[in-house]
Amino acid sequence: MASNPSKETRAQVLGRDQHRCVVCETYLRPGQWPGMSIHHRLRRSQGSGDDELHEASNLISVCGMDNSTGCHGWIHQHPNEAVKLGYLIRSYDDHKPSEVPMFNQRYGWQLLSTDGQATPCKPPTPHKEGPTK
Repeated sequence: MASNPSKETRAQVLGRDQHRCVVCETYLRPGQWPGMSIHHRLRRSQGSGDDELHEASNLISVCGMDNSTGCHGWIHQHPNEAVKLGYLIRSYDDHKPSEVPMFNQRYGWQLLSTDGQATPCKPPTPHKEGPTK
């Protein structure tokens, strides 16, 4: 298994998310503050053996270069809230990333497929309408 998503998958994710952070809608420009990341909802360190680990269903576009800046930092600093919004998936949850809804600030609740598509869906219960920043 590859250790990172392919260039094609990364491009697919950025295209699906329209080059915007799914959390705050910032337009993502490489090299511009706060930077950009392709974030693994099921963490790489916890997804060993998961066939969707580096697929588009497990990846979202966020601002921030690492686990401490931008919305990428917010996700890791607020894991319980991030789980509720589908930005993080716990390794002990018995669901594939393609089965876990994610809240996109622009489009609402979505299911992400391995082929890079996003389908509107109902929110999980209970839910919140986006992060409080």
